[in-house]
Amino acid sequence: MNVLVALSNRLLTQALTELISGSGGGRDVRADGEEASESFSPDIVILDFGRLRDPQRTDMCFGKPSCLLLDSGLTEDEIVVAFVRYKVSGIISRGTDMALLNKAFRAIAAGEIWIDNKTVKSLLASGHSIFSDKGKVMDVTPREEEILSLLSKGYRNKDIAKDILVSEQTVKAHLNKLFKKFNVSNRTQLLSIVSRNGIREALSKEA
Repeated sequence: MNVLVALSNRLLTQALTELISGSGGGRDVRADGEEASESFSPDIVILDFGRLRDPQRTDMCFGKPSCLLLDSGLTEDEIVVAFVRYKVSGIISRGTDMALLNKAFRAIAAGEIWIDNKTVKSLLASGHSIFSDKGKVMDVTPREEEILSLLSKGYRNKDIAKDILVSEQTVKAHLNKLFKKFNVSNRTQLLSIVSRNGIREALSKEA
């Protein structure tokens, strides 16, 4: 198994690379940025949310290699975004030991999703469909679609406001309307339902 470590912090990247390399298991482990890694073909990439959102790496978790995300204090919204937008294959906490990391490697190699938190699993549970027969989002205005699209990218209220040139209060007002339309009470529930039902693909086709 080939493993590439690509964290935002260069020192942590090198330390984790050395830790995995010294644990045995017959893995070829490289640190991102090394000259040898440019021609390296990893099976698993370990990265954090900052690197996951790097514009140059937006497609790296689709297909091969599989991405294993290091939880560096993620919010519930960011966890949902990681799984449904970026298609990560698992999340490990900063307190994960080598034995647990080996289990994660084996699970991902077997095509499984590595989640050791029941709360995370519940975030991905969705209920009803939000699409009409024609695949359009039901009862959502163009402005609300725009906000949903940005929400699915992990944007916070202030980021959305800046992007669409409105106040944060206006964004909150739109979100409150969306909460009512989708029968949810917070951003995480809205994001879970929207992302789970494929709104990202619907919105991208409209762009």
